[in-house]
Amino acid sequence: DSIPFNSPDLEDKIVTEDPNLSTIRWDNVSHDAKDLCRKLLEKHPEARIKANEALKHPFFKQFREQKIGSTGLKKF
Repeated sequence: DSIPFNSPDLEDKIVTEDPNLSTIRWDNVSHDAKDLCRKLLEKHPEARIKANEALKHPFFKQFREQKIGSTGLKKF
């Protein structure tokens, strides 16, 4: 259960279901990171977050507000 969709009929689920980010593997993932993932995995292209919008998402805001070296990003 390490991916949002874990199923033999993966392709069908991608089209018909929302990703499951509530499994134990996602427990230590921040709310902002999960929110961004959901927006990036939106099924409908017109509703999906755009790249420039994604970069303004609160998940990335934390990196703009503090100086993190290149090693700091490896944690995510």
